[in-house]
Amino acid sequence: MAPPPLRPLLSRRALLALGLAWAALMAAWTVFDLPLARAVADHGSRWGAIVADVGELPGALLAFLAVAVAGAARTRDGTPRRDRAAFLAFVLLGALPLAYFVGAPLTRLRGFGRPWVEAHATWLATLSVGLSLAFQLAFERYRPPVSIAARRWAWLTIGLGLLLLVVVATGLKLVWGRVRFYELDPSGAAFTPWFLPQGFTGHHSFPSGHTAWAWMGLPLLALVADASRRTRVWVAGAVVAWGVAVAAGRVRYGAHFASDVTFSSGAAVFLMAWVDRMLRRSKLLQSPRAKPTSAEASAARSASESTSSSGKPTTTD
Repeated sequence: MAPPPLRPLLSRRALLALGLAWAALMAAWTVFDLPLARAVADHGSRWGAIVADVGELPGALLAFLAVAVAGAARTRDGTPRRDRAAFLAFVLLGALPLAYFVGAPLTRLRGFGRPWVEAHATWLATLSVGLSLAFQLAFERYRPPVSIAARRWAWLTIGLGLLLLVVVATGLKLVWGRVRFYELDPSGAAFTPWFLPQGFTGHHSFPSGHTAWAWMGLPLLALVADASRRTRVWVAGAVVAWGVAVAAGRVRYGAHFASDVTFSSGAAVFLMAWVDRMLRRSKLLQSPRAKPTSAEASAARSASESTSSSGKPTTTD
């Protein structure tokens, strides 16, 4: 019997309401972006400093774990061990967020800093690849079972990460060239509204990368989609609280304008909804029967032979 189709994580009504709210806020920031930043920004804020240091780390850890779970699903489905291209892809894909998880805090720690991280980039990359390789080898060896909910969360996290972090956050940062609030002089002459890209200026205010990383918890909703209402509420509340806290911390620190964090937040929601729609139409969430290991196959053959011999009918003359 085929399993029931997966329901969308967000209904059309919810997406419509969120879209209208997002558009209204982005319109409001065309007028109030700079005044709000002048009213609330404090580059000495303790909360802002904490968010700057650790705000991206939970998202990076979730991204690495998602790649690990997707790799476990690949081996559980009986992908041939000789398919080294897929194996290498999972190793490298898992190493990317792991390197960020290790390297990002070091750029801000006293005694390390960005120059130290850049000087030891090869060592950090080797460590990240080695840890990712160890995880993938362990999954090939033990092939743990992976539920449909876990597959959905893993591929949703991977898809959201590639689109939100690589294409939107990183790609737009490079070409938008918006000056951060704490980089402005008192006159604010270099301020530009969020909808006017400035090109490759070396400034990276729009959109907010920290906020994008913070919303990498959104796919966790897929893990609890069939859980109790109380569990779903708690998980959704935690995800939203963390995303809002990081976004607010970036504005408070003067690292971003409100439009920067609002854009990243809305992009996270709608990209997740689109990726989820594509996943529910794909074969990635199917759970085919795993190919047995040699030990499992041998045990199954022995059991079959024992059953056939004990149930063999006898004849009489």
